[in-house]
Amino acid sequence: MLEELKSEKIFYFFGQISEIPRGSYHNEKISEYLIQFAADRGLSYYADSKKNVIIRKSGTKGYENAKPVILQAHMDMVCESDADSAGKHDFLTEPLDLYIDGDFIKAKNTTLGADNGIGMAYILTILDGGTEYKHPPLEALFTADEEVGMLGAAALDLTELKGKFLINLDTEEEGHLLASCAGGISLNVSFGLKNKTLMEEIKETERAVRISVKGLTGGHSGMDIDKNRTNAAIVLGRILFPLTDRCRLAEFKGGISSNAITREAEAVLLLEQDKKLWNSFCGNINHIIDELCTSEPDISINCEAYTGELAVVGKDLTNRVLSFLNTVPQGVQVMSPDMEGLVESSVNMGSMRMTEDRVEMKFCLRSQRAGYKEYLCRKIILLAEQFGGTCEREGDYPAWDYKKDSALRNVVSDTYREMYGNDMVLEGVHAGLECGVFSEGIKGIDMISIGPDITDAHSPKERVSISSARRVFKLLTKVLEEMNLQFDSRYIKM
Repeated sequence: MLEELKSEKIFYFFGQISEIPRGSYHNEKISEYLIQFAADRGLSYYADSKKNVIIRKSGTKGYENAKPVILQAHMDMVCESDADSAGKHDFLTEPLDLYIDGDFIKAKNTTLGADNGIGMAYILTILDGGTEYKHPPLEALFTADEEVGMLGAAALDLTELKGKFLINLDTEEEGHLLASCAGGISLNVSFGLKNKTLMEEIKETERAVRISVKGLTGGHSGMDIDKNRTNAAIVLGRILFPLTDRCRLAEFKGGISSNAITREAEAVLLLEQDKKLWNSFCGNINHIIDELCTSEPDISINCEAYTGELAVVGKDLTNRVLSFLNTVPQGVQVMSPDMEGLVESSVNMGSMRMTEDRVEMKFCLRSQRAGYKEYLCRKIILLAEQFGGTCEREGDYPAWDYKKDSALRNVVSDTYREMYGNDMVLEGVHAGLECGVFSEGIKGIDMISIGPDITDAHSPKERVSISSARRVFKLLTKVLEEMNLQFDSRYIKM
C-alpha cells in the first residue's frame, strides 16, 4: 500500500478505496463502505437501489446558512489488465496492488482507478475533516456505473439534491477547468450463430491458426480518441478481411470495455491451405506493422498453428462479421468548429466476443451534438442489419452545454489565479461527464469539473501525480472556503 503517504488523508482514503473491488456493475461493496463511513461519523445519508450514495454534512461555523454545494465523483472503475496478468487478477474479489514510482501512484499490471477514486478520496477527506476545512453545507454525491453509460446518475432521484452548485471531480488534467462535455450512448451489435461445427479432423487443404494483435497503447475512448491510438480489434479485422471467403472463425475476442480503446485482440480460424494466399496474408501483416511502427512502437502481430479442439462457424457468418468490422466507423468522425482541437463526434469499438450462440460487439459513441449522435447510431444500426445482425442501445446520456454566465466558474478561476498566478484553461471535453445528466435534470444548476493529472486512464499504464493531487485538493478546499455568505454578492449577477 501507500505506506509513506498514509498520513495524508487523501492518499489514506484512496488506499482504502483501492482495497475494495468496484468495477462497473459491481458497486455493492464500495456503496456499503460509503454508507458505513457516513454512519460512523454521524452524517446523514441517502442510498438507492442502484447503489448511488449521497452523504450530507452541515456547513462549518460561519457557513451554516450559505448555499449548499454538491461535491460529486463516481465510484466505479474500468477494469483492465496487461497481457501478463490478464485473467490472473480477479477484479471481483482482489484489491488493487498500488505502488509509488517517483511522483506517481500506479497499480501493478492493472488499471489504477484514479478515475475516479482520487475524486472520491477528496470528498471523503473533507467529510472526515473538522475545523481545518471551511465549507458551506455539503451534499457528497457518489454515483454508480458511470463508466458504462452514466447508469447510476441517470437513475438517481435528483429531487434528493438541494444544491444548485456542483463541483464534479472527474477531470484528468490539472489547471484545466471543464465547462462542457460530450453526450454518449452504448451500442451492442450481435450476430446470431447456429451451433458451431466441431472439426474432428482437419483436412490437408486447411490449417488451423491463432492470430493475435498485442502491445497497443489503448486508453480512454473519449480523452485519447484523437491521439492516433490504434484499435486492436480494427487491426485484427483488417488482417482477416482479405481472407473472408477462404476461412471460418472458431474464436474471436478483444477488449473489455466499450469506453476503452482496445489494446489486444485475437482470432482462431480454419484457413484454406494455399501458398499464394498465405504469402499475401503474411505480406499484409508486414504492411500493417510497418505503417504502425511509429504510432504504436510496441505492436506485435503473431500467427501460430492452433492445436486445440476446434469448432468453427460457417463461411457466411464469417464473411458477414468481418465485412461489418471493416466497414463500421471507428475513431474521430468530426472535429468541433467552435472550439479548436476539440473532438465533436467519435465512435469506439471497445470489445468483441464469440459465445456459444452469437458474436457480440460493443461500441461507445460520443458527440457534442445530439443530432449527430443519433445519425451515428442509425448508421451503425443500418450496417449491422445489412450484414444480418441486430443492434441494441443502452446508457444514452446527454451532453453538457457551455453556460455563458457561471458564478461557480468565476470563483474557481479567480481562486486559481490568486493561488498560482496564472489562468486556468477553460475548455470542453470529448468525454462523458455526469454533468450532462445533472444539467438536464436540475433546473438552474451551475457546474464545473476539475481534477489532478491522471495519465492513460482506462489502461494498465494509468497513473496519478501525487504533487498534482495535492495542489488540486488545496484548490478545492480554498474554493469551498470562498463560497461563504458573501458569495452571492461577489459572483452572482442579481
